[in-house]
Amino acid sequence: MMDRLESRSDSELLELSTYWRGAAFLVLYERLKPSIFRYAFHVTNSKTAAEEVTQEVFVFLLREGTRYKQARGDVAAFAFGMPAISFDAYRARARVPGASK
Repeated sequence: MMDRLESRSDSELLELSTYWRGAAFLVLYERLKPSIFRYAFHVTNSKTAAEEVTQEVFVFLLREGTRYKQARGDVAAFAFGMPAISFDAYRARARVPGASK
C-alpha cells in the first residue's frame, strides 16, 4: 500500500488523509516535513520552536485539510501558509509566563 501512495500527488495524499488518516498522511508528512522544519528553524533559530511550529502545521493539515483547493496552488504552498500563524501562536505563548511550550 505504501508503494502506491508514494506515487500519489500531494493533493491526492491530503485528500486521502481527510478520510483515512493513516499511511497517506505519513507519506505527505515525510515529503513536506524537511522543508517546513528548515523554514521554521530559519525564522526562529531554535530547534525546539521549529519542531513546535512544524507540528502545528501538520495538526492544521489534519484538521483543516478539507479547506485546501488545488486551483489555488499546491499543498506545500497551503502548508507553508500555516507557519506564519504558528509563529504568532508560538510567540504569544512564549510571552505568557507559565504557558505550555
